[in-house]
Amino acid sequence: MKIIVTKNYDEMSKAAADIMAEVIKANPECVLGLATGATPVPTYNYIAEQYAQGNVSFKDVKTFNLDEYCDLPKDNKNSYYTFMFQNLFSHVDIDPANVGFLDGNVTDYDAESKRYAEAIKAAGGIDLQL
Repeated sequence: MKIIVTKNYDEMSKAAADIMAEVIKANPECVLGLATGATPVPTYNYIAEQYAQGNVSFKDVKTFNLDEYCDLPKDNKNSYYTFMFQNLFSHVDIDPANVGFLDGNVTDYDAESKRYAEAIKAAGGIDLQL
């Protein structure tokens, strides 16, 4: 594992976006594991800037998110699905069909967990986890 030390949170966020861009450029069909919450938002802003500048494309990238709320519709303003579209996916050229989420509205959580794990496996595993 390579540890990168930065001076502050902003530099760390930029460094993370740079690493993500490098992974995508090296493998345009890579699989990203993505997190939600306030922590990765600056990283998502920086990677969206790189996309806007023509430095990286998400056209063939696949993503899987770490989690989702149970019993919350995906289009709810508080869902992780909505969060990701507001903070990253609507700012880049990712194909919505390549965006993977857990379904928090299922009745069989074990089956959903297995489905999700199989989808990640079928995609070739996670190349980079944020």
